[in-house]
Parts: sequence; C-alpha cells; structure tokens
Amino acid sequence: GVGAGFGGVGLVARGLAQGMLEELEEWHKLLAVLEAQRLHELSLLQLLCWAEAPLQRFVTMVTLIRGCAQARGGAMTVAIERFGKHGDEEVSAHVARLLRLACIPLLRMLRDWVTAGQLHDPHAEFFIEQRPAPLVDMWEKRYALRPHMVPCFVSTKLAHQALLAGKSINFIRQACADDGWSIRGAA
Repeated sequence: GVGAGFGGVGLVARGLAQGMLEELEEWHKLLAVLEAQRLHELSLLQLLCWAEAPLQRFVTMVTLIRGCAQARGGAMTVAIERFGKHGDEEVSAHVARLLRLACIPLLRMLRDWVTAGQLHDPHAEFFIEQRPAPLVDMWEKRYALRPHMVPCFVSTKLAHQALLAGKSINFIRQACADDGWSIRGAA
C-alpha cells in the first residue's frame, strides 16, 4: 500500500508517499508528451532536456526513501527537512513540497490536541503519548512528551506548551467532569 516502504504504514509516511505518487503521475504525463513528440522526430538531446528535471526529482525521492525508511512520525519530518538543506534550489523546493504533505497528519493531530485535548495517534507518530494512569495520577503520569518524535516545525518549547494545553483540557474535562473546556466545545 501507499507508504508501506517507510517504517510501516504511518500517516506521515503515507503523506510522503502520496506526494511521491503525484510526482509519478506527472512523470506519466511527460512520457505521454514525449511519445507524441517521438512521432515528430524527437532527438536524444531534446529527450535529455525534457527528462533532466524529472530524473533529478526521482534521484531526490530515492535518496529520501533510503534516508527515511527507518524513521516515522515527527522523526521522519526531521529527516526529510535535513534533505531539503541542499545547495540546489530545485531540490530544496521539491523536498519542501514533499515535507508539507508529510506534515499534514501531524498538524491535524496537533490541532486536535491543543483545541480539544483529543489524542488520535494510531501509529504512535505524535510527539505526545498517552500512558495508562489512574485519574488521581492523570496530571503527572498520563501524558508525556516523546522528544525523539518532535517534528521539524515544532520547537522544544512549543512542544512543552502543546503538551500543557491538551493536558489542561483533559484534566478539566475528566478530573473536573466539565466537557465544555475546549475550543470546539465552546463553539
């Protein structure tokens, strides 16, 4: 399936894979154009000129796959971002586009966490984890940061603030039995 080659089937890997599939669709469109041009005597030099940029993007995607295969979640976004620090502006722009697609699931998780205190992390990719803890220990033990999973777009300080925001909403909702304490609940 989409994203199966990246450390499992996580949502971040699926976002990256989706971007790569879109790139392959563009390649197929180019091949159709080249096939039509072949009928009008396409030279080898013309073929090289048409295919140079897409081939460079393929090299970049292969490099990303190899470099990110063992990473997942926020750690994968950090690995992708590293590849974007490249001297070639086209490579950097290509990696940035793929990175944006890979970050979408984490941005949704972050939004749900800080606005409603909801943690939906089916593949353990988010930088906040929920641990089993009784209600009396909820504040201290139920939620914790996974520092190695903090994504490239979140600083350590912001990660701690996000943890406190969602934790506060959950504490008020569960320990105080008040469901109205979320941005969504207030709307």
